[in-house]
Amino acid sequence: MRNTANLVKTVTELFLEREMFLADYRLENWMKEQLVHSLVAKGMGTTTDDLSTMADMVQYRLDLPRVVILFKLEPKINDFATYSLQNLFSDRMRESVLNVIHEAAFFHIDDLSLFYKKNLCILKSVQDAGSARKVKSLTSSIVKRLQLIYPGLNVQVGIGSRAVKPTQICQSYCEAVFALHHPSPNIIRSIDEYNILASYLFEQQYANYDCLALKELKSRFDTIGARYDMQQTIQCLLANNLNISVTASKLYIHRNTLKFRLDKLKEIVGLEPCHYFQHAVLCEIILCMSKHNG
Repeated sequence: MRNTANLVKTVTELFLEREMFLADYRLENWMKEQLVHSLVAKGMGTTTDDLSTMADMVQYRLDLPRVVILFKLEPKINDFATYSLQNLFSDRMRESVLNVIHEAAFFHIDDLSLFYKKNLCILKSVQDAGSARKVKSLTSSIVKRLQLIYPGLNVQVGIGSRAVKPTQICQSYCEAVFALHHPSPNIIRSIDEYNILASYLFEQQYANYDCLALKELKSRFDTIGARYDMQQTIQCLLANNLNISVTASKLYIHRNTLKFRLDKLKEIVGLEPCHYFQHAVLCEIILCMSKHNG
């Protein structure tokens, strides 16, 4: 009887300990959700002090630049939906997936990960623009790991721009959401892909000059603007329906000189307006942005 009583006591203590652990786990996730909601939701009116308090509670550093990465995870088979097991799948998989993310070399102690609005959301810390450009390849390694461990899982990813301050997290999140849902055969879709960026700006009706990806693109464009008289060159090229011969004549330069400038635009900025419609659209938006800021 004594052994049975001790066994019951031990099992009860383990059960209570597990319940306390789960309660702490749920509380931590809830606090993370509140923090992320305050960062990504427009018009929340959260004060700086409130934001700092929430960040401290989950050990989140507000001073670090970050990129928002969203993972859409769904089972490949329809049995889950047919037999109403989707919620059970989600509950069991979420913690497991988060553990995979946390154990990966990709994940840093300063990163924040949680399931937010049904998607796995990672606020990846990136110290500089060079690190931000590596995010796509690092995300690819995470996708491969998830597909290896969970072969029955469909994975789609959307990546936003680098936000250098907390108030820009909302923009990076909106970009990541758009990229995630953009029709594409690729598993990983990033806002810095020019076809996605052009579509995003189309949806914004060109009015969103605060778009982080657009600002970064314009910054690269400006580095060669004065040296190669790029702004006037592109303006004339667009005005003449991308006709190189006519544009060179209008600018009073040799055709090869114009081709050299366009090669520099491709090399440094990555834009080829004469070959891709979306690139021509982005060039037009950059010029409009320059006029707006001027």
